[in-house]
Amino acid sequence: MQNTKLESFFLTSGEKKIFVSCYRSDKQTDISQAVIILPPFAEEMNKSRRMLSLQARQLAEAGFHVLMPDFYGTGDSEGHFRDALLNDWLNNVLDCLVWIKSRDVKQVHLIALRFACLLVPAVQQKAAFAFDKVVMWQPMVSGELLMAQFLRLRIASGLLGSGEKKETSKGLRELLTKENLIEVAGYELSSGLVSQLDSLLLRDLSARDLNELLWLDVVASEDKTQPLVTRKIIEQWQAVNPNIIVDKVIGVPFWASVEIEENAALLKKTTEFLIK
Repeated sequence: MQNTKLESFFLTSGEKKIFVSCYRSDKQTDISQAVIILPPFAEEMNKSRRMLSLQARQLAEAGFHVLMPDFYGTGDSEGHFRDALLNDWLNNVLDCLVWIKSRDVKQVHLIALRFACLLVPAVQQKAAFAFDKVVMWQPMVSGELLMAQFLRLRIASGLLGSGEKKETSKGLRELLTKENLIEVAGYELSSGLVSQLDSLLLRDLSARDLNELLWLDVVASEDKTQPLVTRKIIEQWQAVNPNIIVDKVIGVPFWASVEIEENAALLKKTTEFLIK
């Protein structure tokens, strides 16, 4: 991938600035297709940077203009995590869309990982038919599930201590309501953000209005089945749109692994879907 050019800059989003990584091929000057890649939540973003960067470079080599933002209050963007709200992150996506379309590209695609998939329904409502193709990696089905998993990180760390009352998800939510801010795995989580994230549902996506969507899961073995709630969402989407494709690759959950992991099969299937 030596012919891939990386440019980084700050993009104005509302009255704030977000850090954006932009990948393109040195070989092409006329790029007609673009991809926006959206990262997952909190520490999962850091664990996933390697894979997202590899995907961006692979797509740039294939002739795409690739834009990968850090949401406001995360990564190298302005602000603090504690100050970020859902509307900030939605505006970040929409402003990336405006920026990339100003480059005269004809088609814009989207790749979203985990939490970022939950933003797609809201983005769709604000900018209908914005994306030609959508790829979802291991989608979260609800904001409540996202928060439950995130709060477990604090609960798990508390179990390593001794002599204190053990925390629970319910107790942490009550503490958050009372104090408006709690720390989880090094991140200051605000009650405002949590209440907004709780409202997100993947099933709110209007599958009928999509051109094509690829749902990709990373599983430990071929016989691994999806949870019932996931299967119901997919069935509902496929009932109204035959261009909803579900696939899987074997691998470890790189967004949560101790070591930085790669998955070549995931990259390959994603690139093949977008270039076909």
